[in-house]
Amino acid sequence: MNPNVLWGWYCYLEDVLKFPFQARCISKKASSPLRVGQEIEVVGLADSEDCAHEVKVTIRWGDDTLAIPLSQIEGVKTTATTKQAISDWHYWVARGYEY
Repeated sequence: MNPNVLWGWYCYLEDVLKFPFQARCISKKASSPLRVGQEIEVVGLADSEDCAHEVKVTIRWGDDTLAIPLSQIEGVKTTATTKQAISDWHYWVARGYEY
């Protein structure tokens, strides 16, 4: 993906996602320990360096945080704008524009 496009998404999501929020894992990813159906608390947007190829969010993971792909989750208890932004990102990824 063009780095400028991903940076645009990063800035958009940084502005509209309201943290913290509850989310549910909707897909298995090799880079993530989450299981489908698992509920987690999303606490922030990952650092821009961690989002060089895909947008990631940070979740509470034990006594620490962990960055996971935004495409792996859906909002459960969140604002309408956060839910819409996650849906927008899922649409973008489904169209093949993630990388």
